[in-house]
Amino acid sequence: MYKNPLLALVLTTSLFADVTMCYKENFTTPSKIETVTLDGGDCNGKYSVNDMKKSGWSIKDISTSKGENGMNYTYIFSKSSDVAGIPIAPISSEALKEQLTILDNQKTQKAKDEKENEALASGKKIYEKQCARCHGLNGELKPHTSDKLIGMSSEDFSDIMRAYGMHDRDKGAGILMSPYSLISSDKKDVIKYLESINVLVNPVKK
Repeated sequence: MYKNPLLALVLTTSLFADVTMCYKENFTTPSKIETVTLDGGDCNGKYSVNDMKKSGWSIKDISTSKGENGMNYTYIFSKSSDVAGIPIAPISSEALKEQLTILDNQKTQKAKDEKENEALASGKKIYEKQCARCHGLNGELKPHTSDKLIGMSSEDFSDIMRAYGMHDRDKGAGILMSPYSLISSDKKDVIKYLESINVLVNPVKK
């Protein structure tokens, strides 16, 4: 039978109903879940549970699970098979599977976007705190005997920072730069940030 319980439930509710699935991840205020906008499906970050009900949708099922920073909610909404006198065609299992796939893809993409935004924010914070004073907010300054960052390739930047950390590079600024060599994860975040504001150049992106 169907491995996905949500899919199985929808298929057994009504073959002549309009069905959509919406979700909210890592929500920390359960008492307000019906008033917050939901993601995915016909909700698409615009409509809450209450909004969907006002538009003629009814809740067929709610699935909850524990997220990293709160609770994850998945709603299955169904609408009457006859809206304004216009019958809605039967929903096939293939269509529902496709909708589930779309929902999963939306969640995956959202997680990727959130991770990318976190990395950019972290890189910006580190750069402005540790690097901007000497190198400028946009990598335009050439401090001491160091090179300008603007226009440098991401690979060269990574290699130079690694060399400073291992005390293998000294153009007169080795002692000054050693404390700022950055750990691997911080260096990656700074590189992402500098690429995003067109300071560093990533050859792969050309």
